[in-house]
Amino acid sequence: MQRGVPSADVDALLPFLGELTAVPFPEDDALRAATLEAVGDWRDVVGTPALPGSGVMPHLTMQGNPVFRWASFAMAKTAHQALDRAGVKAEDLDVFVPHQANMRIIRAAARAMDVPLEQFIINIEKYANTGAASVPIAICEALDSQQIQPDDTLLISSFGAGLTWATAILQIAPTPHPTYPQAHTPHLIAVPA
Repeated sequence: MQRGVPSADVDALLPFLGELTAVPFPEDDALRAATLEAVGDWRDVVGTPALPGSGVMPHLTMQGNPVFRWASFAMAKTAHQALDRAGVKAEDLDVFVPHQANMRIIRAAARAMDVPLEQFIINIEKYANTGAASVPIAICEALDSQQIQPDDTLLISSFGAGLTWATAILQIAPTPHPTYPQAHTPHLIAVPA
């Protein structure tokens, strides 16, 4: 939890819940492959320029164009890495669930992966950028609306400040599972500091 946010103040906690979301998958769903990467030397592009003890209140800064180019590239790069590790091709996937930062990044990643935008779960027009919660929210909604079906193979991809990025390929179990969360009641878990 962030310093300076009283744990009893629910209104103050809401913006930080995105950092703490999760979608539980039943154990009969299979993680086929995953990639995770990070670089720490882009502090001037996206990060908090204030150093501890500097007396300056920490705040996030971001240079939009370099982050856009990096995010589009990173999503496509890790997607190809995960596909290689899983031994599948992009055309074998049923659904793509990208981080919902903005449509330009999603479109650029779709072009770089040579995948039709129609295969992507997109809900950014409903919620805007919900940060780390964007992929879990999109998955919950897609399960609820049956855009993700039993036996589907899906690719999920996300990125964040730091810079960090990750992609996973999941094989959904061949039969529906009663423990899938409902889209309009996503499981948000807040962990006190």
